[in-house]
Amino acid sequence: MSDATPETTAQAPDGGNGIPGPRLRRLKIIVFFHYDDEAFSNREGSVARRHFAEFRWKIEQQIQARGVEGDELTRIMSGLIAIEPFYCIEAWTYQHTEIAKKICARGCGKHLDAFDAWARDRSMFDEVTKPWDPAALDGCLRKAHNVELTGPGFPAEAVWGTEKSFYETVDRMLTCPALLDALQRTYAAPAAQAASKHP
Repeated sequence: MSDATPETTAQAPDGGNGIPGPRLRRLKIIVFFHYDDEAFSNREGSVARRHFAEFRWKIEQQIQARGVEGDELTRIMSGLIAIEPFYCIEAWTYQHTEIAKKICARGCGKHLDAFDAWARDRSMFDEVTKPWDPAALDGCLRKAHNVELTGPGFPAEAVWGTEKSFYETVDRMLTCPALLDALQRTYAAPAAQAASKHP
């Protein structure tokens, strides 16, 4: 769960009067705000989610006070994107079950069947609380493995297909024009370079 709260973070960007409305309209701002708590089935009772909603509302009020309304306000606010895994980020990283099994095999080797079962029903990950706990998978997987678990071959489409926390986060990203534009330019550049080498 994030330590940030509306009371500590909803400040004007420059610590004073903030960015004026005309400049805000020109900016393409993308802010990822990560928090997590509760299992997915209990998400409506999430304290962190409520705090984020309050934080978002305060930011929106500040922007409106600078004369930004309507579609422009919607566009700017779409750049404040909640990264919201349930119960925690491991609900996503542990989804790379093939890599998780290799890590497990190098360690205790006790959870191979569990990862096979989770691969068959990936929606279960969002309901596991404290997956790093010694009673769960701490014998073979730890937070230190998260980078390895998010490497090549991550089953993003299958995880998205569970329509749980990963799906909802991707859905929020898709509403942000600035992010979509940045991604399009990022992937278009290598393609253009490759095309120029092979006329």
